[in-house]
Amino acid sequence: MVVLILALLWIAVLAPPLLRGRADGRPSASVSSFRRQLSSLQRTAPLSGIRINQPRSAVRVGQGAYHLSNHGRGHQAPVFSRSLSSVQRQAAARRAAQRRRRQNVLAALFGLALFTAALGFGLHVRAAMFAHFVIDLALLGYLYLLVQIRRTEDERAMRQLWTNAA
Repeated sequence: MVVLILALLWIAVLAPPLLRGRADGRPSASVSSFRRQLSSLQRTAPLSGIRINQPRSAVRVGQGAYHLSNHGRGHQAPVFSRSLSSVQRQAAARRAAQRRRRQNVLAALFGLALFTAALGFGLHVRAAMFAHFVIDLALLGYLYLLVQIRRTEDERAMRQLWTNAA
C-alpha cells in the first residue's frame, strides 16, 4: 500500500511539468533546445564585418559589442564583436559548477531512495521503510525546487532576450 502511495505521489509531481512542456511545444531534450537557440542566434547575428577584438568606439549591447563604422556608403553599419569577457566566462563556469552540484545531489538522493527501498521492502526492515519515506519526501522537495529554479532561469533568459532585442 505504501509503494502505491509513493508511486502516485511521484506521478502527481512529475507528470504536470512534463505535460506542460509538451503542450508548450518545448522539446524535452536540452541538446535540441540548445541547437535551436544557437541556430536562431546565428540567423540574427550580422554576417559582415565580424571583428575579433572590441574596438575603442564600441557601444556595449547585451553580451556583444556593436561598433559603428562608416563603410564608405554614407551610412553607419553595426559590427559585432564575438569576444567573451572574463566575467562572462567565469559566470558560465559558475553556472556549470552549480548544474553539476545539483545533478550530484539529485543522483545521491535517488541512489539513497533505491537503497532504502531495497533494504526496507526487500528485507522488511521497518527503519529502512521509514528512512525511504523520508528520503522520498526530500527527493520530491528537491525536484520541486529544481523545477522552480528552472522556471526562474527561463523567465530571466526570456527577459534578457526581449531586452537585448529592443
